[in-house]
Amino acid sequence: MMIELTGLSKRYKQQVVLDQANASFTEPQKIYALIGPSGSGKSTLFNILFGLDNDYQGHYQLLGHNAAELTKKQWAIIREQEMRMVFQDYKLLENLTVYDNLHLSGDYSDQQIETVLATMKLTQFKTAIVADLSGGQKQRLAIARAVIAKPKILLLDEPTGNLDQENIEMTMTYLDQLRQQGIMILIITHDPQVAEFADVVYQLQDQQLILTKGSRPEEAPDDVSREIISATPTTIPPAAKKHLFSYTWTNLRHTKRRLFFLAIPIIIIISAFILSFTAFRASSTLSFKNSFGGISERAITLNTQDLNRKTHARYRKEGIVSSFDGKRIGFSQADLTAARKLTGVASVTPFNPGGVNLYDSHQNTLKLTYLAAEFDPLIQRYQRLNNKLDEITFEFNMSSTPQRVIRDFNEANIDLVAGNYPHDRSDEILIPDVLVLQKYHTTDLRQVLRKSITLNVRKNRQTKKHHYRIAGVYNTDYAHGLSAKYPIYVGYAAEDEKTVYLDKETYQFYRDLLTEDEATAAVSQSLIASYTQYEQAVGTGYQGMLIVAAHDTDVPQLTKQLQTKYPAYKITSQEDLRHGELGAIYQRLIWNLIGGSVAIALIAGVLICFLNKSYINGRSRELAILYSLGYQRKDIFQVIALENGLLFGAYFLISCGICALLNRFLLSKLSSARLFIYLFAPENIGALFLLVVMMLLISILWGISGVKQKNLKYYLNH
Repeated sequence: MMIELTGLSKRYKQQVVLDQANASFTEPQKIYALIGPSGSGKSTLFNILFGLDNDYQGHYQLLGHNAAELTKKQWAIIREQEMRMVFQDYKLLENLTVYDNLHLSGDYSDQQIETVLATMKLTQFKTAIVADLSGGQKQRLAIARAVIAKPKILLLDEPTGNLDQENIEMTMTYLDQLRQQGIMILIITHDPQVAEFADVVYQLQDQQLILTKGSRPEEAPDDVSREIISATPTTIPPAAKKHLFSYTWTNLRHTKRRLFFLAIPIIIIISAFILSFTAFRASSTLSFKNSFGGISERAITLNTQDLNRKTHARYRKEGIVSSFDGKRIGFSQADLTAARKLTGVASVTPFNPGGVNLYDSHQNTLKLTYLAAEFDPLIQRYQRLNNKLDEITFEFNMSSTPQRVIRDFNEANIDLVAGNYPHDRSDEILIPDVLVLQKYHTTDLRQVLRKSITLNVRKNRQTKKHHYRIAGVYNTDYAHGLSAKYPIYVGYAAEDEKTVYLDKETYQFYRDLLTEDEATAAVSQSLIASYTQYEQAVGTGYQGMLIVAAHDTDVPQLTKQLQTKYPAYKITSQEDLRHGELGAIYQRLIWNLIGGSVAIALIAGVLICFLNKSYINGRSRELAILYSLGYQRKDIFQVIALENGLLFGAYFLISCGICALLNRFLLSKLSSARLFIYLFAPENIGALFLLVVMMLLISILWGISGVKQKNLKYYLNH
């Protein structure tokens, strides 16, 4: 049994289309015709027969199966191999060739394709684009695509509606040949010539199927709910191989011109996103993390004026205005001794955080200036378009910590690229690479190591020459932006920091500062109640303490001990940056970056979809055609994902290329060049790739949203 309809009813909104209709289309080698006025429900019936509409009542028996119980996968296989449909407007893949339309409709050999082309007299159009064919040629191709599967049932919707007499006769002749091969043909038609040609004719009239020509089927009993007796159901074969990648690649290749124009705004959006994300990341999380780049894994620092969040919160709540914890202004010798006794400590060094001494161990100062006209050509090339320097000045900066610990605590985050740091209280200096370019006219930084250099220095308002030896060279990253001022680092020279504090004026300053209100005065009494107490609170005069652990593994335990001993202070270390208070701040920056970037990526993804709306709608129509050829929804999903993946991969690579060119020829010449230093760092590209994948997913979901039964039905009927 091919098709048996019993008591079939269909209602569309308030309109009754079919009402207890009965019909039998059971015999191979016969042509059945369905006639009726426009709007009578012929197309609706075909949608039911083809499995596009399952919202009906009654019984529809197909190839021995209850059609209502067939799964979507089974329907896909039936449409692929057992029942093909030729639509009135052909539903061909217009952008592809005649060969592609046949090749992609199933798993067929070139020989099978050549045979059906010859039969339909289309061999000479094998490589022609379908959009360029005439109506008759398209009709023949649509029939060829249907019959190459050798289906048991062939449905045709107005096959002669758009043809001239010659093509009508050719089509009818070929249909007759198909009938003789055992294919049952069912035609919707208005054409009396086709109705005359048919073996059996049903007329859809008054919501009933009335037999007007041919043998009358056996009368159905009045009880529509009777058990339908049929032959053994036809075994549904496995699904055939689908050419998913071949279809995707072929379609992209044939639509490349249109895709090119669609790609322009998308690439602009992605390029802008890449640059803005990179700049935002550099100015937030990277700058935060780099500011702690000079702290080694073994180093821990404390600062008597750097209170932790808990203490700040308490001070705000109690109205206290102070940067001290009420116990000390500087660390005492006892504090340093106690810290050295902690388990796992290798060394303890006092220092003054953020303090910069602009002189060497001889109290010499320096101001070495080069005017723009004197710039070496190696420097002139890095003058920025929007920030041309009039001069570059070099001056002394004393190292804040002794040489023995500077590799553990490099407070200035110096990037040493050649040589070593200066020895303490020596005439060794660490110079910037820019000075090497300017004074020695070379980019080979090692050439200047251990060379003697004479500088005009000042002391007590007198200028004199002093000889120094170049111990090392540090990186300034001048290629991403010149600065107007660079330090020349001189060796550390310990000084009596207490003398800065221990005078009456300084004492009075702190006394006034810490008694501005009652709450502040109360917490500061032990610091400034008397000069003796103030002197004790000053301690060594050093507000910073650098603790270097013997091993990296000692840092967590040391951190806990220090938190117990100094509960009000913020503890700074790489361990804290990962897991402590600093880590919490860093994580907030990370989440702000992620949240902002995801939001922008989502907006950009939706914007891209709107820009591509017409293209996506066109693709949805093509995917509906694939659906009618037996492609399952999962196959269509794969096509959508594969196509969007290839497109977005290309968009991303092209956007990266554009950003590279912009960075080389424009951004690198601006004062903001440092924001794009990490543009092509692996972690930056990785993060950007994930965000672009998010845009891709939006596009895929947008495409998938069109692959719904009602949408596919709509596209196939219009």
